[in-house]
Amino acid sequence: MFKQKETLIILWLTFITVVAWISLSIFHIWVTSTISDIDTMAIEEINPAFDMNTINKLKAREIVVPIYQYKETIRENIATPAGETPIPQAPEEP
Repeated sequence: MFKQKETLIILWLTFITVVAWISLSIFHIWVTSTISDIDTMAIEEINPAFDMNTINKLKAREIVVPIYQYKETIRENIATPAGETPIPQAPEEP
């Protein structure tokens, strides 16, 4: 019976320690958590009245397809000044 009493005391103290630890952690988070001004601005509602004229202009814009290769310009018989290195050109596509 003596071992049961010691075990009960150890379990009771462990339970009190865990409850106190969780309670103090929650209290610490509640006291120290703040929302900065930038975060406050980020979570504000946006105005639902959009400028439909601007949206229509954006929808009507021409779609630009990027070109990923440069076309070679033909440079023949161009003398480069002394000390300068000529700029290499990309080969022309067939």
